[in-house]
Amino acid sequence: AVLSRQRKHEYPITFMILVKTVVTWTNIVLVALILMIAGNLIKLLPFKKQKKKELFFHRLFYWLTKAYIAVTFANDRKLINEHGEDFTRPAIIISNHQSLIETPAFLRLYPKIIILTTSWVHSSPIFGPIAKLASFFDVNNGIDSIIGQLQAKVDEGFSILIFPEAHRSEDHKIQRFHRGAFYLAERLQTDILPVVVFGTGDFLGKGNFWGRPNSLRMKILKRVSCSDDSMGATYQERAKQFRKLYIDQYAIIRQQEGDAHYYSRKLALNYVLKGPVLEWYMRVKMKLENNYEIYNRLLPRRGEILDLGCGYGFISYMLMFTSEERTITSVDYDAEKISVAAGCFSKNDRISFHCADISGFEITPKNGILLCDVLHYLTPEKQLELLRRCFSGLLPGGRVLIREANTELKKRHSRSKLTEFISTGIGFNKTQNAEKLLYFTSAEQIRMVAAEFGMVMEVIDNTRMTSNVLYVIKKDIS
Repeated sequence: AVLSRQRKHEYPITFMILVKTVVTWTNIVLVALILMIAGNLIKLLPFKKQKKKELFFHRLFYWLTKAYIAVTFANDRKLINEHGEDFTRPAIIISNHQSLIETPAFLRLYPKIIILTTSWVHSSPIFGPIAKLASFFDVNNGIDSIIGQLQAKVDEGFSILIFPEAHRSEDHKIQRFHRGAFYLAERLQTDILPVVVFGTGDFLGKGNFWGRPNSLRMKILKRVSCSDDSMGATYQERAKQFRKLYIDQYAIIRQQEGDAHYYSRKLALNYVLKGPVLEWYMRVKMKLENNYEIYNRLLPRRGEILDLGCGYGFISYMLMFTSEERTITSVDYDAEKISVAAGCFSKNDRISFHCADISGFEITPKNGILLCDVLHYLTPEKQLELLRRCFSGLLPGGRVLIREANTELKKRHSRSKLTEFISTGIGFNKTQNAEKLLYFTSAEQIRMVAAEFGMVMEVIDNTRMTSNVLYVIKKDIS
């Protein structure tokens, strides 16, 4: 079963995922049962007006979904509301669509929100009765057939939630927007309130039963008035313009919120069930190196990245996760490590792994090059040759990042040498010579080579115990 999920590029089912899934679905069923029972009891309340009973049900729905999201995402959720939206004015709320979890995520925002659904929701034994009690309208017969009922709800102060993509996106990319939401806004003369959602697809994506622990991010954008034609004069034009807006805004929120810390759980899942030693090593490395966020921050977000001495591919995968516009080429001398890296469920055509000697690997023009804890495995002559090939192969505006022990930091350097000699001595890291010799270099040596190419070097020293520092070499665009 494990190998089958890996071949399908699906994450393994761990104990935590099992628990998360049981809790998630149990709570969904529990909320549904409470709403069904309460909905029937509310009918018996001594309210003369049906509207009061319906509002009572919506308030109950609001508090239950609020509690459900709080339990499901615990402290790992964020609502970005820069414009101070309070939902008191009715609007057509639109959102990108990745998961069924988005329904309770929206309904917890305000009691007076209804959803336009399809027939399968109304025919569902779990969601059907609730949809009918909450006046979630079925649009399979067309919006025009229910326009009068929707107008009545808007007049009562209700907003209408619509997912313009109609179907959940499997790859999380923004799909084509259908025109229904914008046609409805035009007919009802109602504002459009766009909301961007990030993280739900990674939690419980389309076609998935197993819920992976993840974050929830929602960003409420500025309302667009029905009389504002900046997004188009017709509903056809608005469908296209709002899709462009969502593509841009989703890229922004993904860059802001989808950092290395966000993807740390996904990275870890790629290496579970591959042996306790490797899993322990991976978790220690991630903790010590802050989930590799510094490499994500310093390397270009767009273009081709070369990771020389990639090891098991921890950093390579993180660089791929944190930007969809990066293509990663990873190289290492250790065939076993390359085999493990290439066998991860996240492997796709944007990342490739090669077993080769980095001192002889052909370096084609790249936007970014990473050499992390690898130079000291090469002789001084090969180090200089490799550095020159890296610097000459760097495209304008690119960066080379080198993480190495600096011999100039003499007091701390002894600790770096000790850890490296232990790792090679026990065979965890392989050398290319039988004597297991290591050749450490200095900041001055790397700076001199960078100067040959007119490049500027910055040294980032965030460690206290060892002499390991990060060299950032930049190539000007001019």
